[in-house]
Amino acid sequence: MAIITFYSNAKKETGQTMSIAAIAASMAIEHNYKILLIATRI
Repeated sequence: MAIITFYSNAKKETGQTMSIAAIAASMAIEHNYKILLIATRI
């Protein structure tokens, strides 16, 4: 099973969490992946 990771060390911007949630949902639906999405604020 492939592991796909998105990481950014940049400052959080508006809409960033929603964008990654949309990408994760799309990948889960299209490829039948199990995806764990973690969004933290520093």
